[in-house]
Amino acid sequence: MVKQANVSGNLDAPEGGFDAIMQAVVCRNQIGWREKARRLLVFSTDASFHYAGDGKLGGIVKPNDGSCHLSREGYYSESSYQDYPSIEQINLAVKKNAINVIFAVTGNTIGVYEQLAKHIEGASVAKLEKDSSNIVELIKEQYEQISSSVEMKHNASSAVSIRFFTNCLNASGTVVNTNKCGNIKVGDVINFKIDIEVLKCPKERKDRFQTIQIYPVGINESLIIDLEMLCECNCEKPGDKYYQENAPACGLHGTYKCGICDCNPGAFGRHCECSGDEIAKHPKTIGCAPPNSTTGIECSGRGTCICGRCDCESRGLGTEKIYGDYCECDNFSCERHMGELCSGETHGTCDCGVCNCKPGWTGSNCACEESNAGCYPPDVIEGEICSGHGMCVCGACVCEDTQESRYSGKFCEKCPVSSSAQD
Repeated sequence: MVKQANVSGNLDAPEGGFDAIMQAVVCRNQIGWREKARRLLVFSTDASFHYAGDGKLGGIVKPNDGSCHLSREGYYSESSYQDYPSIEQINLAVKKNAINVIFAVTGNTIGVYEQLAKHIEGASVAKLEKDSSNIVELIKEQYEQISSSVEMKHNASSAVSIRFFTNCLNASGTVVNTNKCGNIKVGDVINFKIDIEVLKCPKERKDRFQTIQIYPVGINESLIIDLEMLCECNCEKPGDKYYQENAPACGLHGTYKCGICDCNPGAFGRHCECSGDEIAKHPKTIGCAPPNSTTGIECSGRGTCICGRCDCESRGLGTEKIYGDYCECDNFSCERHMGELCSGETHGTCDCGVCNCKPGWTGSNCACEESNAGCYPPDVIEGEICSGHGMCVCGACVCEDTQESRYSGKFCEKCPVSSSAQD
């Protein structure tokens, strides 16, 4: 089949391989992809690639539509009319059709394709000899690597957090937070526990209904979850027994909703008991210091007591806030790491002096990885944490170090070295 293939060329170095990848992926019927098979697409080259925007050099401005355009003879019919696909278009097509792409490339371009593979789900890269003599062995090795591991993914929006927990093949082992298991073979069963948490309510009502797909990379099977986010309560709506306008509990100056007073214009306070006139009459009242306070300082010294309620100071520094019934809390006094509050927004958020870590991170400053997955040596069946010669600290191995000797290596896999020998 390779010898029978027609070859074309042009004057510049990059090749139009993205066109070929897109057509091979989306033309499922023409190519003959089987539904229940593991699908591998081998892309072999010794040059870089053209991508979206390069078509303008030839006067082609029509974007690639990501559809099948193979003729009966097997030729791509839109090469002179549509631009090259973008990397994201290739990634979406690969994900949708559950295909693993293997980039078999020569040494002079392997760095480029390693970067590309990071942006295409399930893709891998292997070095091809200049005469392609290792192509068969290369494909075999890549297939074994792909088929011996499973990685779970999902398409949930940023409003939803999904975490995977499993002990992989170690039935008696600890369940850890990871979405990937290795060293598996045909017939092995891997159980994943999935935690789903709604982090925030989307502003648009239509975005509160989501269809989430959870799937193993490169396998044409998935779990579909229809999620409805409940962002409103019935007690916020007229007609509910816990909804009462001009309620006595709100001093007849507000609406009682779900146990909280929503005051009418001009009234404020926990029970709508205050107005502008009250400020002049009672500039200082009780209720602005904690009941168990020994100092009696109102509003923790960071606010003004108005009609029995603390009005906290404004920091005027972007997102920094002082809050709480007694202005006792803020979102800027938590522990820092590398100069960043709670190790940065991707690791955690500061709430009332305590770092609330995001999924996957732990510690008083959210600097430590929660998962021990990075401490297991790869390609070792039933491997131990740090090869059994160290401890997993913040997602990295700390090897044993005694007076006599110590282990070394990323996974403490290297044999002990005598301390006296080092000296």
